Amino acid sequence: MDSGFVDSLQLIIGIYLLYMGIRGENLGNRLSGVPDKQEVKEPRALRVLYIIGGVFALSDFGICMLRNYMFTVEQTQSGVSVTQNFTLSALPFLTYELMNSVSKVLSFLALAVLIGSAVWLFVLSSRYEKNGN
Repeated sequence: MDSGFVDSLQLIIGIYLLYMGIRGENLGNRLSGVPDKQEVKEPRALRVLYIIGGVFALSDFGICMLRNYMFTVEQTQSGVSVTQNFTLSALPFLTYELMNSVSKVLSFLALAVLIGSAVWLFVLSSRYEKNGN
């Protein structure tokens, strides 16, 4: 199964989250209707959350790419056949199942960070509208 598109999406999301965490500004301010001159920077905790999410997404991208090069998955009549193309002597415990599980966990964590930051931005914009600042 080719997952190149999903892996590329993880790379883009990871880079963008790191960019938002470092710069402290993003599309959320512009989409929430805050005027440019009154644009507020996200709180430091939200910027740290962006950086953590970016690290999760980029780590998932790296693990997926390594898994795709390290293992070949083929559909056979008797099921699915996984062939290991090479091993890393420093990491002999890496198996297809382990890398698949770690990838799923990292994908979930990156998605949780994205959803959490979107909810946080929604709450911030609601407070901004309520206070009239």
